[in-house]
Amino acid sequence: MQLSKEEFIKKVSPYFPAEAIDFVYHSFSKENYNLKISPPRKTKHGCFIRYQKDRPQISVNCDLCSYEFLFVFLHELAHYQVYNKRYGLFIKPKPHGPEWQKEFKELLTEVVQTIALPEDIKTAWKKYLTHITSTRAKEELDGCFAAYRPNSENECFLKLLKPGEEFAFMGNINRFERFARTRVLCLNMSNKKKYLISGIAKVETLR
Repeated sequence: MQLSKEEFIKKVSPYFPAEAIDFVYHSFSKENYNLKISPPRKTKHGCFIRYQKDRPQISVNCDLCSYEFLFVFLHELAHYQVYNKRYGLFIKPKPHGPEWQKEFKELLTEVVQTIALPEDIKTAWKKYLTHITSTRAKEELDGCFAAYRPNSENECFLKLLKPGEEFAFMGNINRFERFARTRVLCLNMSNKKKYLISGIAKVETLR
């Protein structure tokens, strides 16, 4: 069953950059695929699966920073686009062949041109676009994403915690209350006031 825009935003807003939500919803609403938020996987960040009796599925790992999450989503969406266009009855495109590269470049270009991404992310994506199969370009892109990832084992993105869990942030102990789109309503345990904190804020877990 297709989700309403409100339901879709509630489900995915903790994971995508806020500025990309409308773009992602437009794709989801006009195409015929399911989007799954997956637990962390060591061997892959995302996956595109074709089913014989159900809609195709795009899955992306929940533990990625929001810009990497968007990038992986676009990578898998390009696989869906290749599958959806079929490219003729007697053509079987390679997983990362010219058909996929064409679709991925078009998606990345559209995002870079229409969405207000941070300048370092935008610059890295533009460079990657000119060397889409280059290992070095991918490594540089990973280095850019690293700036938005947690730095230690005790750190994680706030969006990965669950309601009721406590965490340290900017010298204060807080409790996760509930999601509020891309942010999280949190209770400061010292002054008992509630604050909205970005879901991609790096916090220290108290587990």
